Amino acid sequence: GVEVELMARPMAGIDLFGAFGYTHARFGDGTTSSGADVSGNELPFTPDFTVSFGAQVTREVTSQVSLYGRGDVTAYGAFHYDEANSASQEAYSLVNLRAGARGRLVFAEMWVRNAFDARYVPLAFAYQGLAPSGFVGEPGRPRTFGISLGLAF
Repeated sequence: GVEVELMARPMAGIDLFGAFGYTHARFGDGTTSSGADVSGNELPFTPDFTVSFGAQVTREVTSQVSLYGRGDVTAYGAFHYDEANSASQEAYSLVNLRAGARGRLVFAEMWVRNAFDARYVPLAFAYQGLAPSGFVGEPGRPRTFGISLGLAF
């Protein structure tokens, strides 16, 4: 696999960032799992790619206070939940946003994670008989909102 990360500041107060990862993780010839040949199958929980990118804009209001806004997107390629590649999660992406004010010693911000409420199951395990699909999964976090306050010293 390979991973590339880039960060840039095209002008004061604007930060751009991004990353790309690619992997071709497969079981080697002669690999078995629970007695079944899984040679050539994709490794569980290993997407072929991950991509993230975003930007942050910061503006000084006074010499002591700055305002900022940030947005980022992370995309995950499809992946399988088991060695047999019998169940999988389709590719999905998550958008996160935040905006706030920062002083020398304090900050306050509002944020939203998974802004478009993407539905995904990042973790699932084979469990025959409990679920119709034969898998029990943990749903990904839904859209969440919050306010953070902080004090630095």
